[in-house]
Amino acid sequence: MKILLNFEPVGIPDMFLNSLSLYKNFCENTYSYILENNDCKSLISERVKYQAKAENYELKNYICIDDREYCEAFENDKFSLLKMTELFYTGNIDHHILTNLDKLYKHHFNNWEPDIILSFEFHNKIFDSLFPNSLQIVYSGGIFKKGILPPTITLDVIGSGVNPFYNHYMDVISNLKISPRDNQILENLKQNITDLLTINNPIKDIIKDYKNKFDYLLLFPCQFNAHYSVDTETEFKSQVEIVSYILSKIPSNVGLIVTEHQHYPFINEGVYEKGGFYKWLKNKYENFIYIEDLKNYPTSSLWLIPYIDGVVNVSSSVGLLSILFDKKVFDLGKHFNLLFRDTIGIDNVIKTLKVKNKNRNPFLWWLLTRYNFYHFQYQDKAWLNNFLNKALCKYKQNGINEQFYEENITMDEVSEYILNFLKSELELLNNSTNIEQAEVKPNNNTHMVFNILGIKIKFRRRI
Repeated sequence: MKILLNFEPVGIPDMFLNSLSLYKNFCENTYSYILENNDCKSLISERVKYQAKAENYELKNYICIDDREYCEAFENDKFSLLKMTELFYTGNIDHHILTNLDKLYKHHFNNWEPDIILSFEFHNKIFDSLFPNSLQIVYSGGIFKKGILPPTITLDVIGSGVNPFYNHYMDVISNLKISPRDNQILENLKQNITDLLTINNPIKDIIKDYKNKFDYLLLFPCQFNAHYSVDTETEFKSQVEIVSYILSKIPSNVGLIVTEHQHYPFINEGVYEKGGFYKWLKNKYENFIYIEDLKNYPTSSLWLIPYIDGVVNVSSSVGLLSILFDKKVFDLGKHFNLLFRDTIGIDNVIKTLKVKNKNRNPFLWWLLTRYNFYHFQYQDKAWLNNFLNKALCKYKQNGINEQFYEENITMDEVSEYILNFLKSELELLNNSTNIEQAEVKPNNNTHMVFNILGIKIKFRRRI
């Protein structure tokens, strides 16, 4: 197979210095078997190229398009990398700019045409016109991304967060007929996860006070500022702006718990003084809740979900994870929550919370047994190569349809795997006298997924 490993463009300022680290982790681990057994090229940015030069790291079979070339293609020497990344992500590019990019890419690819384009994080629509016969697959984190639930990945053959496979086949997936036995296994799995998290929850006494104080609790998982997956989903320009908006809209008897992304802590940072945002939000809104104790635990939002009534979401995977607990999803985005949301916006919070829950088991069953792939699968480096081979054959024979993803694990197997993994992680945390000890000895499964995503595991980091 001819395979293009597409790492670019990544127009995220905070990730610029991690570009080479991401590239190395993929090429030396996840993609190593693919690189050894196929005709591969990597599309990289000048950041990877010059970081590699500084570290004397040898790059092989790569195509580098620098920022100057992109600026010329977009006909604007002040064009921002972030804005460019958003346009690549959404595909909303003017026709004449597409023509410029087509010429640019053709110049660099020199008639080399891949069978498969394996893109990291998002589908690049430039390739749809440039390589119309190629299958583009987006590699990204799945429903469980990190922490105490088993890491998963997705390999989406249509798009990513803004345009995932399941948004194209919502009616089919939402109305799948699952057997009574699988449905019962799924219900048992959901209950067992809830029970394990509540019994072993480090903040159960703290959350109890808030449950007594407020009639309802909502969770808002903060993400990044200046990130394409957020900026293309909402008109808000900062996380604190979204938090303030939510608090201004919800009734005072509804508490809002706010968690931070582990790589973007801001609540205690403030612009003028340490703790500035926290002090301002706390003084203005009595129903603003920020639990400092959670910063020392992995996946802080996960510990909260069993106790809350709903999630307010833009494009965080926490929104997707919340359906495992039958929680309401209030959608502040445009596309990410389309299939599983309960309502758009937060104008009717109480009314929505009182409505009977939707049956999202068919979608959840499909996610767990077909769309997500687990560490014990993709830790075998030949597995990804085999998946690509099969996907390419399907694509050539029948194109892409609602049956593209077949069962890759049974409901019995996935339930056993998730529960065993969760129990082992909880035991690891419970047997540690503090979080620093847990950090020294992460289990292999957790360590692996962080390597794949180019992030060093640290249990004390925030989610």
